[in-house]
Amino acid sequence: MPPNGEMLLSSSDMAMDSVLRWPIYGRSVPHLRRMLETPTVERIGEHNQMRSDNRERISRIGTTLLNLDSQVINSLVENFLAHNHIKNPILDVVSLQADVRGFAETGPQWDSKSCLILLVCAVSSLSAPLGNELRPGPSKNADQLAVAEAYFQASQRRIGMLYHENTIVAAQCSFLTAVYLMSKLEILAAWKSFVQASSQCLGWMKSQGWQRDTNILRDDDTEMDVAPGLARDRKRLHDRHVEESLYWSCLKSELEVRFELSLPGSGLCEMDYPHLFPDPPSAVPEQDGTSPEDSEASWSSPRTLNQNTDRQNLERAWYFYLAEIALKRMINNVLIRHHYQRQRNTHRTSAENDLEQNVLEFDMQVQKWYETLPSSMSFTQEAGAHTTDILRLILRSHLIDIRLSVRFPAIQKILSTEAPVSIDSLSATHLRLAREALESAAACIESNRPSFYHRHQGTWLMLRSVTRCSFHILGVALNCNAVAESREHQQSLEDRILPQKWKSFLAEVRMMLEYWSDENNDVKALDRIFKELLSSYEKLSGIH
Repeated sequence: MPPNGEMLLSSSDMAMDSVLRWPIYGRSVPHLRRMLETPTVERIGEHNQMRSDNRERISRIGTTLLNLDSQVINSLVENFLAHNHIKNPILDVVSLQADVRGFAETGPQWDSKSCLILLVCAVSSLSAPLGNELRPGPSKNADQLAVAEAYFQASQRRIGMLYHENTIVAAQCSFLTAVYLMSKLEILAAWKSFVQASSQCLGWMKSQGWQRDTNILRDDDTEMDVAPGLARDRKRLHDRHVEESLYWSCLKSELEVRFELSLPGSGLCEMDYPHLFPDPPSAVPEQDGTSPEDSEASWSSPRTLNQNTDRQNLERAWYFYLAEIALKRMINNVLIRHHYQRQRNTHRTSAENDLEQNVLEFDMQVQKWYETLPSSMSFTQEAGAHTTDILRLILRSHLIDIRLSVRFPAIQKILSTEAPVSIDSLSATHLRLAREALESAAACIESNRPSFYHRHQGTWLMLRSVTRCSFHILGVALNCNAVAESREHQQSLEDRILPQKWKSFLAEVRMMLEYWSDENNDVKALDRIFKELLSSYEKLSGIH
């Protein structure tokens, strides 16, 4: 069962808004107190002039950018399958390709299928292999962004009629709308679309007697044949896979954004869902010897998909999907545990014992998960190991996030107090867990480094995660400065608790924030706060 609204609210002390209110930052940059206390949802709700100007410009010239040539559409669909569907397999690929053939014959119609295809093209136009966006620049290609916006605006002229439909395709269109908006860092609009997609998914599943049918459909074929009134259910075996995938994608995406914004959801997380994982597609194939490292690239060239490529990517997408769901469940369990333990008034020793037990338990779960990964998803846990495989990078980042989240209270107890905390006063257990948390924070930064300039659905979430980790590290550095009796003492304290190369990691985060700051008011604010906190640390330390 995912965390409910009360648990998410209780665990919001782990989110960016609460972290920025820690007294250590207000003391360091008192002139930014109002900015530190402004909720994220207020920042992202503010008008962004650059975004408005671009949207208005594309609206005027959009028809000239809308390339509906069949080869272009086919290429965009293939690119979508390679870089988007592989992360959230919410579509039936065979049905999509059939709809694309119909689209090529008739052109765009005012129907749900055309809306879906135009959204696929919009999302695909923003999507590139990770290896193409390792450096600043390519992800902000103005021509490509304009083409994507033209497809998106065409889709949105058709989506209004779907809001009241009780169909799977309506929920799929809302979900892909949210994916596009997340990729453009339009987060408040994306939250609305995720909630819409989740509500449509919930309404569809409940209205179809989905939970009752699921229990029957999981029985063997013989029982299904004799069950009265289930002649239609052989087709439902196939449809159920799409529905389950949509359910899980909506649920995890909605929860990710809600955690950052502290906003309500659709009610999907309250649904009495009976199964831990979705069923696999009707035919998950065997691997045929093609290197999984090459499988993302194998879909990125504009050509007709062959059966082997389809099978390789179907298998890889499915293993990634299951692996990510398992990690998300662990992260949710960390939040739930954090919620319940916050309700207890425990003294210091008991709280440390609880924390140490949590660390042991979740570290063991993570390690067991890691050891059961199939070869197509396995990765090295070393954060600095370079990879351009976005699926492996995402899984490794989630793994590190769990290790950091479970140790979060050790950092919180140092930085959330009104007065600076002497490192010398910490118990051996507290110091060790705090040091491990900061090492995980550094690992989060280092692991995500290849995606710093990569545009995708999770870009804003990555920015927030990496920046939050940077604030943990910088906050402890400021705390060491505040309690140090001399430069030498400060250096000694930093060496005892802070990770190696932390200053170089923060310098890279600073460049990342600056790169994206013009697209999102939240990132712009974080960029300013981060720069001024760094400057404060450097001045107090006598670096300048």
